[in-house]
Amino acid sequence: MQAARARGRGVILLTAHFTPLEMGGRILASVAPIHFLYRPTKNEVLAHFLSRCRCHYGGRPIPRDDIRALITALRNNECVWYAPDQSYRKKGAEMVPLFGIPAATNTLTSRLARMTGASVLPYFFQRLPGSQGYRAIIHPPFENFPSDSPVADAERFNHMIEAQVRTVPEQYLWIHRRFKGLTEDYPDYYGRHAPKRA
Repeated sequence: MQAARARGRGVILLTAHFTPLEMGGRILASVAPIHFLYRPTKNEVLAHFLSRCRCHYGGRPIPRDDIRALITALRNNECVWYAPDQSYRKKGAEMVPLFGIPAATNTLTSRLARMTGASVLPYFFQRLPGSQGYRAIIHPPFENFPSDSPVADAERFNHMIEAQVRTVPEQYLWIHRRFKGLTEDYPDYYGRHAPKRA
């Protein structure tokens, strides 16, 4: 991570929603200043609690729609924690396979890297078995990134998510409805068409 910062163009720590992600952010923030992209919650009590915990350990919040602040942080050679593995249906979304199933995927990572020249480091945080602690896995920066295809870039990271999920499937946040809005050619994973109980 320090070598990537030495390039002077910022670092995108590209990650996914696994259960120990808050602990991972806390530990990262103790090593280097970290901005984190987040989706504001409507629950004000929960929002206050999360913000207080994250900021207490040095995290710097950026609402996920504040692209200007995100670009500014990267152009100031800072690190940004970003987890794009949620169903995304706004501008810039593409249907990209995840475990062979189309998933609405944000292609912002490619655009950010192109605009800022930031290094993109895939990063995962695992809870070890038997209460042995945690493991941070920071991969080398993506090479030849971004490519000419934001979809191919997103698929590249989805493959890394798949590999990590296969390692610790019980730690992935499956409650995120990653496969929403599929055609009838695919199973109804979330019971949209199930008959209502009387």
